[in-house]
Amino acid sequence: MIGLLVWWQSDWFIAIGGLLLGYIVFGIIRSKLRNDSIPLAQRETPYNDYAIATWYLSRNHCF
Repeated sequence: MIGLLVWWQSDWFIAIGGLLLGYIVFGIIRSKLRNDSIPLAQRETPYNDYAIATWYLSRNHCF
């Protein structure tokens, strides 16, 4: 959605660059949440975004 808005306001190159930058930033945030919330012994299995968010919320916001 943000990429379409940037494309509409400027040009394709800036929109594609914005999308790639957003993808990289989202990947960094996702890996940071994964490393902070999932225990070390259970990091071998791949988790989807929902599972990572569930681990993070249950570990940091629930008692």
